Amino acid sequence: MPLLIAGLLFIDAFSRMPDNQPFTYPLDDAYIHLAMARQLVESGNWGVTPTEFAPASSSLGWTVLLALGHKLGGDRVPIVLNLLAAVALLLVIYRRWLPSGVVAAVVATSVTVAVLPLVPLTFLGMEHVLHALASVLFAIEAVSVVEGAAKKSRWTLGVLAFAVVALRFEGLFLIGSVAALLLVRHRRLDAALTLSAGLAPVLLFGMFSLSQGGLFLPSSVLLKGNLPPSSGFSEWLLYSTMWIQVLWSDKELGGIVLLCGLGWFSKGARANPRARDLSLLIIVSVLAHAQFARVGWFGRYEAYLLALGSVGLAAYGPQLAARWTDLRSPFTNARRLVVPVAIVAIIASCWGTLVQRATRGLRKLPLAVVNVHQQQRQMARFIATQYAGRPVALNDIGAVCYASDIELLDFWGLGDLEVTLLVRSGRWNVEAAEQLSRERGVEVAILYEQYFAEYIPRSWHRVGTWTIDNNVACASSTVSFYAIDRERASLLRARLENFHRTMPPSIRTELD
Repeated sequence: MPLLIAGLLFIDAFSRMPDNQPFTYPLDDAYIHLAMARQLVESGNWGVTPTEFAPASSSLGWTVLLALGHKLGGDRVPIVLNLLAAVALLLVIYRRWLPSGVVAAVVATSVTVAVLPLVPLTFLGMEHVLHALASVLFAIEAVSVVEGAAKKSRWTLGVLAFAVVALRFEGLFLIGSVAALLLVRHRRLDAALTLSAGLAPVLLFGMFSLSQGGLFLPSSVLLKGNLPPSSGFSEWLLYSTMWIQVLWSDKELGGIVLLCGLGWFSKGARANPRARDLSLLIIVSVLAHAQFARVGWFGRYEAYLLALGSVGLAAYGPQLAARWTDLRSPFTNARRLVVPVAIVAIIASCWGTLVQRATRGLRKLPLAVVNVHQQQRQMARFIATQYAGRPVALNDIGAVCYASDIELLDFWGLGDLEVTLLVRSGRWNVEAAEQLSRERGVEVAILYEQYFAEYIPRSWHRVGTWTIDNNVACASSTVSFYAIDRERASLLRARLENFHRTMPPSIRTELD
């Protein structure tokens, strides 16, 4: 039944996709992975261009998987992998809830499909569904090892620990929680094996990156991660309470913490040590993620935590089912009402947010696909036909770098190691941008003026803009085109005029 529900949602999502444009992912980030995979296959470089090392993604394993399938499926590989991972994830969650009864399993798995939200995450073409699957399998195996499972489970746990972190570095929160629990239970060897396997992708990449002149961590972690402030007591104080702010604003994660905590402290859970261990791992992982990582943006960053929450609550399913049976008796002990009533209260407080999360992704998905097609995919076509192989400045790099080989100046820094270093050192400013653009001979820049105005040299000439309607996916509805001198400005203007004739009519082109 959950597979049927998920299938119907997928069919509905496909039916609402625009039928007059090529297949497109709803975020440009998916094309960053595809660009890196293409370069790994074609040039052997770890980056989005053929020559410059640039670790634009922390999902090392996903990039390798896309590279392995690049020759066979091209840009269809991500969604195929996601569909397979989604089916496997649903089966795992359904089986975990099945001891509570078929009805409970169907309802809980269906709710998980909606709340993750699984369908939009699958269409994103990114690693989040597979990471959620790996995290769930790791957590299940971890509680078995903690409770003294066979030796072969220890090696399985190590393999899963490696996979979880290789898919997303946030997996370290879960691996660290398991290693700490194993240490508390005096399982030092198992703790060392788990922690070593989880740290291996980070250490291997770090050594490789340093050998290439890069930094120890990927640019995406350094530029996007919620890293500690460099100085200032007030900044540190505000930073230390980040987890409180996140749990208060993201009620789904706060609800998971409360429900798992309620289960952990409940009287009946003492006879179910695996359920208590799983709850503890989930609570610690949620708190660590809330403090050090990001949430939001199609719900992708915290999706693995919601999947873990569903599995964690499933461990208490039989106990809750028994309580529900007791509630139907007129002689129910009042104290036995506490847990069911508390659960209902927590779910009710989160209900509006859960419904919004379940519907928002499905509602925005078709619009997001149109947005990326009208903005990033058109930028990619323009550069591929007018400036292929030339020096280009961008802030959205995925679709452009996947479509053609260019010499990139990335104003955001993800695909440009030199800019990453300047940003990290606090020296990325308009002077640095002008110097790099001159040194590299940048011929055209396509930027969000709304966000990068302070970095755009005054000597540059804005030639025109593209604007899209009903924007839900792009950071800005308008991209601006710049040339670094008057001669190049005239050429850029002529090329924009000619290219405008081949663009979707809904895109508004304005030439300065």
